[in-house]
Amino acid sequence: MSYRVRLADLGEARDLILPIWSTSLHVGAQPERELQWFYRDGPHGPGQAFVLHPGDDSTKAIGCAGLGVRSLWRGQHVLRTGLFADLAVDRTHRSGLPALTLVRAVKRYADDQFGIGYGFPNQKAIAVYQRAGFLQLGLMLRYARPLRTRGYLEPHIGVAKALARLAAPVVDLVLAAAAASSVRRHSRSLALTWLDDFDARFDRLWNEARDKYPLLCERTAAFLRWRFSRQVHGRDYRIAALADGSTRLRAYAIVHVDGPTAKLVDLFGASMTDLDALLAHLLVALGRTGCTSVTVRFLGARRIPQLLEAHGFSRRREARHVMVSLGSAMRDDPELRDAESWYLTDLDEDR
Repeated sequence: MSYRVRLADLGEARDLILPIWSTSLHVGAQPERELQWFYRDGPHGPGQAFVLHPGDDSTKAIGCAGLGVRSLWRGQHVLRTGLFADLAVDRTHRSGLPALTLVRAVKRYADDQFGIGYGFPNQKAIAVYQRAGFLQLGLMLRYARPLRTRGYLEPHIGVAKALARLAAPVVDLVLAAAAASSVRRHSRSLALTWLDDFDARFDRLWNEARDKYPLLCERTAAFLRWRFSRQVHGRDYRIAALADGSTRLRAYAIVHVDGPTAKLVDLFGASMTDLDALLAHLLVALGRTGCTSVTVRFLGARRIPQLLEAHGFSRRREARHVMVSLGSAMRDDPELRDAESWYLTDLDEDR
């Protein structure tokens, strides 16, 4: 069987894509609002939806994929970048060729319109992305740090429940003391506060700090507000802001509390010293909330994982593959092919 891929406007996407989403993709409880939010409301421009048809039958959709638009900053230059998303193929057409046809078509469009694109395929789709010509940039690794250790001691190192019940409070005190000691290493003028919105200070921080990172997605107040405050997938995000005595924003973290785990879905700072201070203050603050652990995912320069490890985080097995598509003008650019040049967190994903 032959397959054909075409662009669909938002009206068509609603009729053709939503049925595929409902059976083959988990996008949350409000798929129509998700469609509007990701493909129409993005601050860097509308995305594109692609539909896969069997042969010449344009009335039947058997697969879909999407491209969001991100602004990737490289020093003073902005690279409009395609973010690959929402790849799904009907269960009756999962022979490999339909997905490959779809991914190749989206890649051609991204290479032509943007010159650069990236995505986070699941394990089953990695081979398809590679066959379509994507480069594997690297693994976005997950790091975790315990705040309460009883649940960790029992299953992970085989401590008996009675012993874990006695030992955990002592270990917790040691961890808390280490976090408090880290806070004392930094200026007493720094303080962590929880904000309800992204204000103008986030723009000032972005303008001040962006050149210190070779490649990273825009983090203006408008983008952060769209990505986290106006999202429609039902997650609650908290904004942890580290400011000095003049209320100047030095660093921030976006926190999603998922059960007992506090997930740092993004963190950014004016310098490594500020990120160090942010983590020190944040671990103390989260330790008071009742969360039992903190996690963060990251791909980029080694100095960030090294900083996490200095604060007691350790690498976990879970990882996200990051794939990059480079058009002809950028294919031989060494910086774009080097994971060390990037700064990727959960912010960079499509949801």
